[in-house]
Amino acid sequence: MAWTAGFTIEEIQDRAKKLLPPSIGAKVDEGPEPELLILTLSYGTEVVLQGAIHKMIAIPLQTDAFIEVVRKRTLEQLEKTIGEFKRNQVERMIADLGAEEYLRQKYCDSNLIYKVPRWFEIERVPGMKIRTNLDHYYLQRVRESVPHFQSFWEFIVNNEASHVNQAALLEYSHGLMIRLAQALLSADLIRELESKNHDNDVLFLENYHLTHLISMIKSIGDSLAWLTKSYYNLGGDPRQTDLLRDGFLRKICSVDGHLFESLVRSNDLIACLRLREFRNIIQHDHALHIMPILFSQSGETRVMVPVNPSNGAFGKFDFNTLLRVQDKASIASFGVKMEIVRIGDLNTPGYEKLGYFSDANLRAICHLADMIFERLGLLLRRRLVGHVTHYFPKAGVAVVSLEGDLSVGSSIIIEGETTLLELKVESIRAANDLAVQSASAGEEVAIKTTSRARAHDAVYAI
Repeated sequence: MAWTAGFTIEEIQDRAKKLLPPSIGAKVDEGPEPELLILTLSYGTEVVLQGAIHKMIAIPLQTDAFIEVVRKRTLEQLEKTIGEFKRNQVERMIADLGAEEYLRQKYCDSNLIYKVPRWFEIERVPGMKIRTNLDHYYLQRVRESVPHFQSFWEFIVNNEASHVNQAALLEYSHGLMIRLAQALLSADLIRELESKNHDNDVLFLENYHLTHLISMIKSIGDSLAWLTKSYYNLGGDPRQTDLLRDGFLRKICSVDGHLFESLVRSNDLIACLRLREFRNIIQHDHALHIMPILFSQSGETRVMVPVNPSNGAFGKFDFNTLLRVQDKASIASFGVKMEIVRIGDLNTPGYEKLGYFSDANLRAICHLADMIFERLGLLLRRRLVGHVTHYFPKAGVAVVSLEGDLSVGSSIIIEGETTLLELKVESIRAANDLAVQSASAGEEVAIKTTSRARAHDAVYAI
């Protein structure tokens, strides 16, 4: 079998994919010359890089040691090519996110303690590490965690929105982006620390990053509340601007019932309410929550968080303990305790693994953020083109009185008190029942819908 510097073409392609983020595709093909392969990286349908990889053909005299050497060289070629690509993509990613000014101020300031670029290594393939910019990495993670943030951010940054509070929308969404990146960093460090031996130093760091994560999630929730308030021009006491307050949710309901329903039907607000209890105990009562639990039969130690926020912090536990050990000389002695319990499996009633706890709460706030960015981004892009006057359920046809232009192929939203449809206009029929490609304000037309519409529903073009 032909091999390429110790690898088959398929192996090189698989290795390249593991070194790249999921959004970048990789393909390896035979090159124009016998000794070359072509590595092609793409973002969607756009080719973003093509690079050459030298290849060798196996012959019987080559030893295992020789093959190992050229395998190593191939890995070095991949690492170098993809590393250069990622560094070049930093500027592109920064431009996509509209964060040039933020990073320019961060890196060009004379205060080198806080303003120098930060780098770290990612091991995507065992034995291979790539060096990447920390800010770039977490900006990309923000985009992956809150998919609808990107389109909302671009729309605001590119001045495509004509909102009276556009500057405030930009400020709050930018603040949310930075805080979410910090929360993602803390969650990653918590998962990394879980694999360490849980001495008092590690427990202190785990608790520190848990506290920081909870604080960042609270700040993200505040940014979401102010973003929503700014978009809908909601008045009232600034101290009441909180997604977890009934009064603020009622204000959202009065201006956007669909967003209100999306928020209250999800379990994410409940998760945030519970997290607020943790925050109050940690930041106001200065009590540590996490504790290493030694499972008496397996001998495994896991760091756990109580489901009930007050448990563990004040010496209350949901299970009978066999032995409690506390190191009073340690900084962790004020709350971290070792509990040895008589249980035979890894399920501890009333407690969750620290990593699961942090990931679950981070997912909850990311989902809330994504719902809000999706809704507000949709509203920013819409333009009123008319209202529904009649609906024929058997034919699935809505009659629309136009107040603006509408064309076949346009994306529209039909919205009312109990209606929310998003569809593409496949056909338009004029008053004489003739099919037309477009219609103008003042005309009455019929369009097919994917679900029921109602009289007085507004029709928006996106």
